[in-house]
Amino acid sequence: MPARTVSGRFALVAVAAIVLQLGATSSARAQAAASPPPAAAQTPPPAPGPSQPGAGGVAPAPPATSVAAPKPLSLRVERILGGGRARTPASGPVYVRADRVEGEFDENTILEGAVEVRHDGLVLRGERAVYRFEDDELKVRGKVHLVERGATFDGPALDFKLEAQTGQMPTANYTYAAKGGRGESRLIEFLSDDDIRMHDATYTTCQPDNPSWWIRAETIDINRADQDAIAHSTTLYFQGVPIFASPYFDLPLGDQRRSGVLTPGFYQNSHLGQEFIVPVYWNIAPNRDYTLTTDLMPRRGVSLGNEFRFLEPQTKGQLDFDVMPNDRQTGIMRDHIVLQSQYANFNGLRVDMNYNRVSDDNYFIDFSHNIVNASPEVLPQELNITYTRPYWNAAFRVDKSQTLVSLLATSDPGPYERVPDVAFNVLRADWNGFDLASVFDATRFQHPAINPLFTPSVTTYSPAWYSQDGSRFIANPSISYPFLAPGWFIVPKAQWHYTDYELDPTFHSGSSSAQRSLPIASVDSGLVFQRPSTWLGSSMTQTLEPRLYYAFIPFRDQSQLPNFDSADSDFNFAQLFTENSFTGSDRISEANQITTAVVTRMIDEESGAERLRLALGQRFYFGSQLVTLPGDVPRTTKESDTLFVGNASMGRKWSVDVGLDYSTFSSQIVLATMGFHWQPRAASVINFSYRYETAALEGSLIDQFRVSAQWPLSPRWYGVGALNYSVADGAWVETVGGVEYKADCWVGRFVLSRYAVTLPSSVAFSGNYTTTFFMQIELNGLTSVGTNPLDQLQRSITGFQRINPLSSPVGPFDHYE
Repeated sequence: MPARTVSGRFALVAVAAIVLQLGATSSARAQAAASPPPAAAQTPPPAPGPSQPGAGGVAPAPPATSVAAPKPLSLRVERILGGGRARTPASGPVYVRADRVEGEFDENTILEGAVEVRHDGLVLRGERAVYRFEDDELKVRGKVHLVERGATFDGPALDFKLEAQTGQMPTANYTYAAKGGRGESRLIEFLSDDDIRMHDATYTTCQPDNPSWWIRAETIDINRADQDAIAHSTTLYFQGVPIFASPYFDLPLGDQRRSGVLTPGFYQNSHLGQEFIVPVYWNIAPNRDYTLTTDLMPRRGVSLGNEFRFLEPQTKGQLDFDVMPNDRQTGIMRDHIVLQSQYANFNGLRVDMNYNRVSDDNYFIDFSHNIVNASPEVLPQELNITYTRPYWNAAFRVDKSQTLVSLLATSDPGPYERVPDVAFNVLRADWNGFDLASVFDATRFQHPAINPLFTPSVTTYSPAWYSQDGSRFIANPSISYPFLAPGWFIVPKAQWHYTDYELDPTFHSGSSSAQRSLPIASVDSGLVFQRPSTWLGSSMTQTLEPRLYYAFIPFRDQSQLPNFDSADSDFNFAQLFTENSFTGSDRISEANQITTAVVTRMIDEESGAERLRLALGQRFYFGSQLVTLPGDVPRTTKESDTLFVGNASMGRKWSVDVGLDYSTFSSQIVLATMGFHWQPRAASVINFSYRYETAALEGSLIDQFRVSAQWPLSPRWYGVGALNYSVADGAWVETVGGVEYKADCWVGRFVLSRYAVTLPSSVAFSGNYTTTFFMQIELNGLTSVGTNPLDQLQRSITGFQRINPLSSPVGPFDHYE
C-alpha cells in the first residue's frame, strides 16, 4: 500500500499545525491527527496532599476507576501562582508547528523549517525533526532550543521521548532561571521528568562571555522536584584561579534547606583576636532544623553554638545555647542561653515565653561584635499566657530577669520580678454611646536583691536598692461618652483607681497593708479646620487642629507606699494628654491641669498621605506638685516645658523630623532632636541625626550626632559608613566604614567596625574600644566566603540595601515562551 503523504498541501501554506494524541492505538493516532484539536477541557492536576510534600512533587496518577472524594472549598495560599501544585504525568496532546510536515502517521512524521513542538509545558524548537510513533522518540536537529519549567537547553541535536521525558543533548548550553545559573555540558541526559544529568559540565551565574567564577564538575545531577543539584569531582574557579576542590558539592537551585557543612567564616576582633567559625546544618524536617557552630578563638578557647528551630501549625520557637567549656583568660565556663517560643490558636489563647541567661555579667562585653549586643543590663525571663474574647481578656504573667548588677549605676536597684501577675480586662466600645473599660490586676512582687536565690551570680547588694517585697491588687474601671462630629470632638471621661497592698512584715516598718482610692476625671476636646493649599508644587489639604485637655486627680499621700514599678514618664507630645505623670501604678500624681496644643498638617490630595505635620503644646498647672518619687525634687513651676514636634516627607525619597523641649522657667533647651533621611534611589541613602539632652540619666549631658550613608562611588564601587560622636564626652561612640564592590556575578564587602565599651556606672567613657574587621566575598546564587557584615550595616545605616538583591522565587509560568 503506497505511503500517504501530505507534503504538497502543507507546502502551500505559511504554517501548518497538527495535533498528535499519544498513548493510543495506531488507528486512533491517525484519526486524531486528521481531526482538529479538542477544546482545552483537561482535568486540572490534583491539589497537594499528604503524598505530595513539596512544591513540584510528582503525585502518582489515580486509578482509572477511582472516584475523587469531594473536597471542601478552601482558600489556597501560595507564594507563586501554581507553584505548589503537583505535576501530572505527560499524557496530554502534542502540538506541532512547522513550515513543512510530511510522513506516515502510524510510523514516522518529518517536520522541516521553523519546527516547534509544545507538550505539557515543554517548548521545543529546531530546524528539522523526525517523530517515530513506534518508540515515541523525537529527533531534532539544527539549533535545538528546549524550554521547560524555567530551564532552557540549547545544542545542535536532541533525541527525546515525549511520554517518558527522557533523552539526551550533546554539546549543550543551558540556563536555570531559579538562581540565574547557566553553563555548558559535553552531554546532557534527561533521565525523567524531574532528573537531569550533565557530563563534563560547568555552572555559573555570570554572563557567558567572561565569567568571573565558575564550577567545573565531572557530573552534575539535577532533581527539579527537590530543586537540588549535586556536583561530583568539583573545582571552583575565581578569576580563572582554582580556589576550592571537593568530590561532592551541593548547588542550591531553590530556597529549600539542605543538611551539610555551611560556608566557614572568620572574624578579626581586637578584643577576641581571630575567630574561625564552622557551622554545620541539619535539616531535621521541613519544620525543624538544628545548627551546630564551632567557634575557634585562639586567645580564649573553643565555643560551641547550638541553634534549634521549630515551626508547628500553632507553635513556633527557637533555642540558642552557646557554651565555652573553659575560657583561657578567666579560667571558668562561659555560656549563654536564649529560649523563645510562641503558641497561638484560633480560640484566643496565646502563650509566649522568653528566657535569657548568661554565666556572668561580662559575657556580652567579652563576646559581642557590635555595640548593641554588648550593652544589655537586664535579661528578661518571661512567661505570658493570654486569653482574648471580643469584649474581655485575661492574662497570667511571670516576669523575672537576670540583672547584670556590676553593669548598673550604683543608685539603680534593677527591676522587681512579678511572680506572678494575673490580670483581667474588660472593654466595650460604643455601648449606647458609652465607652466602658475595667482593669483588674493582682501581682506578687519580689526583688532578687532581697531573695538572692533568684540570681545566684549576685552576692553583694546595697540596702538603698530596694524597700520590700509584697503583693498589689488594682481595680481601675472607667467610663467615657465621646461626642464626635465633623470638625469637632469632646470626650469626657471618669475613672476610679483603687490599690491594695499586702507587704511582707519583715521588710516593712509599721503596718503590713495599705490602700489607696482615687477618682480621676478628664475632658479631651478639639476642633478641626481645613482648607485647600499647595506645598512643594503639589495640591494639598491643610488642617488646623487646636486641642484642649483638662485632667483632675485629688491629692493622696503616697509617701509610705512601696514603689514596685513607677517612674517618671518621658515628657513627650503624647504624654501631654494623659492624666498621670508617672508610669506604673504605685504613684498617681495629683492633677489640676490643662493642656493646650495646636497641630497643622498638609495632606496630599491625590494619595491621602501626610506630607507635613507641625505640633506645639504646653501643660499648665493650677497647683504645686505634691506626689513625687523617693528622692525627687517636687515641681514648683506653674507650667510645663513647651514641646514642638515636626516632620515632613515627600514620598519615599526624603524625610525630616525635629523635636524640641524648651523650658520657659529656666530659658534653656531641655531636649532637642533632629533627623534627616534621603534615599533618592536604591542602595543610595544618607542619614543624619542629632540629640541634645540636659536631664539625662544621673544628671549627665547627652550631646551626640550620628551620620550614616550608603552611596555609589562609581558604577561598581559603593561606600558605606556610620559615625556616632559624643560632643559632651569628646569621644567616638561608634564608627563603621567600608566599601562594597559589585561585579557581574559576585560582591565583595570590606567593613571595619569600632565601638566604645562604656561602663554605665561612669558618666564618661571608659576609653576602651572594640574593633572588628569584616571581609566577605559573595558569589551570587552560590555561596559566600568570609564574615557577613550585612547585619552590622543594616543596624548602623537606616535604609541600607543589598547591592545584589536576592533572586525572587521562580514559578512555572515565568520565562514562558
